[in-house]
Amino acid sequence: MRVIVPYATLWPETKAALEADGRQCEYIYVGGSPTAYHDLIAGVWAEGHAFTVIEQDIAPYPGAVAELEACLQPWCGHPYWIGTTFGTYLGCTRFSEEFVHANPGVMDECVAIADSATPPKYWGRVDTRLGQVLNDHYGLTVHNHYPAVDHLNPDKALRGGINCTECGEPIAWKAVMRTPPPWPCEHDGPPIPEYWTKLAPRPVEAGPAVFVNCSTCGDPMPCGCNV
Repeated sequence: MRVIVPYATLWPETKAALEADGRQCEYIYVGGSPTAYHDLIAGVWAEGHAFTVIEQDIAPYPGAVAELEACLQPWCGHPYWIGTTFGTYLGCTRFSEEFVHANPGVMDECVAIADSATPPKYWGRVDTRLGQVLNDHYGLTVHNHYPAVDHLNPDKALRGGINCTECGEPIAWKAVMRTPPPWPCEHDGPPIPEYWTKLAPRPVEAGPAVFVNCSTCGDPMPCGCNV
């Protein structure tokens, strides 16, 4: 299956991870214009074949791409952190042969989305516009594969930790990366009152949750300490 790696600044760790996994990838420069990323995905989509996208600062673990290639779902990927947001975006995603071939107009539909904040093919909205089209027009939800993959860019890294809102204890990072939320907690220790005062009210039936707190000031992210 075709694996493309769009980049403006290619992280060496990304290339090393893919090479260590034995992947034959196409490293394609998209830093020349704000629409180059969209144009690349649109061109690949128009060919009508399955493909996988690994973005410039994502480091898949060995076997991560193979898991996507073996999946029977039309749209799947590995999640990762973008600041305080955790989800599956275009950074490590695969689209199936059947779906791409049967739906050649998907990228044209992305361009047609009304969004006055950014130009129609702006690189920073390719993932969200594509996700919106697949959700709203085709009724698809991305099929998540775990473990999550590493997002190497420090500007996008999670700042802080994951704490249980029932007891306030930190949740092990390996649990956060290996399984989808809600993440497990054994509730070792009493609740921490300060945490409760910082959380928005949640219905009792919603059960325990987690939140991301700043490692400097302790407030939920994004916080106000400008760290």
